[in-house]
Amino acid sequence: MIRFRDDGRGLNRERLRERALEMGITSKGQELLETELDRLILRPGFSTATSISQIAGRGIGMDVVHSELKALGGSLHISSKPNEGVEFAMHLPFTLVVNPVLLAEVQGQLYALPINGVQGLARISGRQLQEVWQAEGATLPFADEPYALHHLAEVLGAQRFEPIFEAEERFPVVFIQLQGQAVAWVIDSIRGRREVVLQPLGTLFKNCRLYSAATVSPDGSVFLVPDMAELARLALLVQPLAETSAVLEEQPAEPIGPPRVLVVDDSITVRRVTEKFLSTRDYTVFTAKDGMEALERMSEFQPDVVLLDIEMPRMDGFELLGHLRRDPQWARLPIIMISSRTAQKHREHAGSLGATGFLGKPYQNEVLLDALQEVLASGHATDNTHAWEGQTA
Repeated sequence: MIRFRDDGRGLNRERLRERALEMGITSKGQELLETELDRLILRPGFSTATSISQIAGRGIGMDVVHSELKALGGSLHISSKPNEGVEFAMHLPFTLVVNPVLLAEVQGQLYALPINGVQGLARISGRQLQEVWQAEGATLPFADEPYALHHLAEVLGAQRFEPIFEAEERFPVVFIQLQGQAVAWVIDSIRGRREVVLQPLGTLFKNCRLYSAATVSPDGSVFLVPDMAELARLALLVQPLAETSAVLEEQPAEPIGPPRVLVVDDSITVRRVTEKFLSTRDYTVFTAKDGMEALERMSEFQPDVVLLDIEMPRMDGFELLGHLRRDPQWARLPIIMISSRTAQKHREHAGSLGATGFLGKPYQNEVLLDALQEVLASGHATDNTHAWEGQTA
């Protein structure tokens, strides 16, 4: 258990009661226990602040803390006494297991590879890898055994993957044997070995067999843990990129019924205004308050276009954009970034991650409609002129 305590005035329960009534959480005359009032601060978007800044007053902080604790199987207890202060007691389970992993970089993304099944590591010249790669039934010998040669980017969905092995450069290769399959995985770099706590992915990734768990680094970065046995199985089924692209070109996706728009923004006002406006223009609108909630929503339905803010808690817009573009299911999904951060560096970064368009806040409604119509007409995530214009109202 971890305790935090201050010596302030405690929670203003009268203000909590007033705010709950204003937000429609409670009705007039309804009485709440003190413990129920205290736990209102854990609700998403709940805040008693009279002013909002970049770091406070948005009703996000305690919501995130509570969500992360629940994900770890823990709990949070709040004890407040008037004019004495507030104490937060966090209970965490002791049953978490520490596991050794290799931090591997693939196409700019870090993954935590389980040590289990790793037979060895080697740095092999680009010349040798290129020769083996081009040979039929590409295998690489290690400890007198043949290992099928694959690049990890093949099965992790990296966009536009084409292996290029510079002759004089040496590339790290991880040799893994699991469930009777021996694979030599080429990766871009190894960032070291760590002891980490693995966390289950839960319902968010229930339909994704590529990953078995995730881990959080001390700086808050989240690393997915690939299921290496599943990746080895899938490696045998990987189509060349050109063949995959040809199939996609022959079978363009066409939305059925009204276009489905997913609005991802941490501002409840932006979400409501955008939903109300687009609903009057025959769009079906779904909303999410951040990248994590967007992924949860997208596990339930398939949007035709995403309107994505940049600055959000838990998972921001750039993180979500990169995650979606690495997933073959969403590689061609139109995604328009919408943000008040309109500097050229932000536009270029969005473009490098695969954004379909970028609109600056505030924008005219007609500009948004033009952008939506253009990206929906194209049917996939290519650059669209109108979607990169309309920077200001």
